[in-house]
Amino acid sequence: MDAERYQPETLSTIRPAQEAQSGIENGEPQIAEKGQFYCRFGELIADISDDLEKALARFQEEQKNSKRMDVTDAMSLSLAIYRISQELFMRKSPEARELRDTLRENGLRKIAAQKKWEKEIIATEGEEGLKRRKQNGEGPINQNTPKELDMKVRNVQLQVDAGILKPSDLEHAIAVRDAGGFYQWEKERKRKGSEAHIQKLAAINHPTTGKVLENIRRLNEEEYGTDYAQRQHAILAELASIASQKAASTQSVPSDSTTG
Repeated sequence: MDAERYQPETLSTIRPAQEAQSGIENGEPQIAEKGQFYCRFGELIADISDDLEKALARFQEEQKNSKRMDVTDAMSLSLAIYRISQELFMRKSPEARELRDTLRENGLRKIAAQKKWEKEIIATEGEEGLKRRKQNGEGPINQNTPKELDMKVRNVQLQVDAGILKPSDLEHAIAVRDAGGFYQWEKERKRKGSEAHIQKLAAINHPTTGKVLENIRRLNEEEYGTDYAQRQHAILAELASIASQKAASTQSVPSDSTTG
C-alpha cells in the first residue's frame, strides 16, 4: 500500500495490467473463469461483479488448504483474494476508490521522481554519493506529507472496517504515520529490536554477544551510513555492559538462609 518500497501494485504490475486492459478495449472476449495471474495483475475494474465474486469464492475455498501449499503459491493466492475483495469493496465505496487511485498516482509520481533524482545525484556525486543520500533517507520516495500519511491510514481503516484487512494492518499504518513515513518507522523498529536483543544476550553473558554487536554495526553501516553505525554501536556496547553488570550483581547476592 505504501510507495516507499516500490510497491508491486505500482511498478511491477503496470505492464500486465496494461496488457489485460488492452484486450478489453480491443473487444477480446473475457475469460469466463478468472485465474490467479489475471486477478493479481489485471485492472479488474472492467470485469462484472458476478465474475469477480465467483473467482473470489473459488480462491477462498482453495485457501482452506493453504497450509499444504508452497509459500509462494499461498502468497499469490492471498494477493489475488485481496485484490478481488478490494475491487468489489471499492464498487460500493466511492471514498475507497478515490483514496486508492490518489495513493497509486502519488506512488507512481514518486517512483518517477526518484528515478530522475537518482540519475541527477549519480551525475554530480557518483554512486557513493547516491548511496550516502539514500542511507540518510533522502529522495522523493521517502518524503511524505502529513496529509498523504493520513490518507494511507484512512485507506487501511476503510478496508479493516470492511473485513478485508486485519486490525494489525491499521496499527501498522498508524505507526508508520506517527513515525513520519516508512523509512523512519523501519529505522526506529530496527534500533529498538537491536537494543532489546543485545540486552537479552548480555544479561546471560552469551558468548556470541560481541559477534552480534559487530554484525549489527556492519548492517547499520550498510543501511544507514558509518556515522549512524558508530553511534549505535557505542550505545549498544554500553547497554550490553550495563545488562552484564546487572546480571553479575544479581548472581553475586547470596540467597537467604535460615540456621537451626
